[in-house]
Amino acid sequence: MRFPLRSPGPGQLALRPRIFGAPQLLLDGQPLPRREGGYQVPAADGESRRAELLYRRDPFIPAVRLNGEIQEVVPHSPLALALSILPLVLGAALGANLGDRLGTFPVLVLGVLTGATVGYFFQKAVYYVLRGPNPAFARVLITVGLYFALLLTAVFVTAILALLFPDRMAG
Repeated sequence: MRFPLRSPGPGQLALRPRIFGAPQLLLDGQPLPRREGGYQVPAADGESRRAELLYRRDPFIPAVRLNGEIQEVVPHSPLALALSILPLVLGAALGANLGDRLGTFPVLVLGVLTGATVGYFFQKAVYYVLRGPNPAFARVLITVGLYFALLLTAVFVTAILALLFPDRMAG
């Protein structure tokens, strides 16, 4: 997914958010190198302009400040943010449940952290799908599929733990 931006010079400037890793600023499809917390974007006069990524209203898709002007890449959407937070909460809750069944407090904490980490990646995936260019029906189907994949992941982990620790997982 790429979001086009107004460029101060030749070439197509775009922002590419990523599920794994930080967003990238692209010029003609190639990532610009990050220097001193920002990017140097070539301008029409031969000089370069400084661009910065700003996380103002959106936790995953930043706005871009270029030439002192802030370019919002996507409009603020509380619904997309709310639907994307659910996998993080579900992952942490599933991890807490498994950690509680296995016994000790450190295992409980490890379960919560592991579940929250898995949920975080599902959260970003759901958010990018909801903000993507696909038709609304396709976005809903893909989101349901991602929630189903999170559920299957939890079932798979529970089954593995039940095989490894049958006495602790029963009941």
